[in-house]
This record gives sequence, structure tokens and C-alpha cells, in this order.
Amino acid sequence: MWALQPRDDTERTLARLALLAAVAGAVRLEELGEYLRREEHRAWWAGHGRDVINGAAVLVLSAGLVLLGFPAPAAFLGGGLMTLTLTGVSALEARLPERLHPRAMAIAMGMVIVLPLLLWPAEVVDQLDDLATALFGD
Repeated sequence: MWALQPRDDTERTLARLALLAAVAGAVRLEELGEYLRREEHRAWWAGHGRDVINGAAVLVLSAGLVLLGFPAPAAFLGGGLMTLTLTGVSALEARLPERLHPRAMAIAMGMVIVLPLLLWPAEVVDQLDDLATALFGD
């Protein structure tokens, strides 16, 4: 069973800031992936470039979750799920009119997505454990 690793208040605060920075960075990476999809769709490397970008986003988000105290498997699963969600956010961002400040809205949506992980990390770890058990067994 996965459990949140203990952190003192200072470590947890710094980890939360690191996770928020990771989310903002992942949103920016996803913007780059959306640009590749839109502008370079005929180039053979564009699809692979998006894969590398998504992989980097998973790693950055997973590292932020490990700092917060998530066990590595839970962090990797959570980072992957957040990356999938942020990919959808970036696709939405690409379709917003400029007057709505799409980049700021995408970062704000990313912050809303990560909010449960910041407020209830132990409960999220439990839920990720349940999800992994349901998908892969004991």
C-alpha cells in the first residue's frame, strides 16, 4: 500500500512551490507540443517531438510529486494523469481567442487541476493506490 512520505512544514511548502512551477512548466511544454502539431504536422519528427515533450512533462510533474512525498509509483501515475489532462488544456488553449489571454488561462487551469494534490496529498496517494490496484492487481 502506498503512503505519503513525511515532510516537515518547510519541505512541504518548498515542494508545493516546486510542483506549481512544474505544472506551469508542463503547460508551457504542452504549448510547444500543440505548436508542433499545428505547424509541423507534415514533418516526420513532429510526432516524435510531441512524444518527447509529453515524456518530459511526465518526468517534471512526477519529480514535483516525489518532492511532495508521493512514493515513486504514485508520482509517476499522477504525473502521467496530469500530463494527459494538461494536453487537453493545451488543445483548448490553442482554440481560445487572444483577447482571453489563453496562456494565462491555461496556467490557471493547470493550477486548478493540481489543487487537490496540494490540499489533500495523502488522500490522492490512496486514490492512486486504489486505481493502480484496480488496473494491475496486487
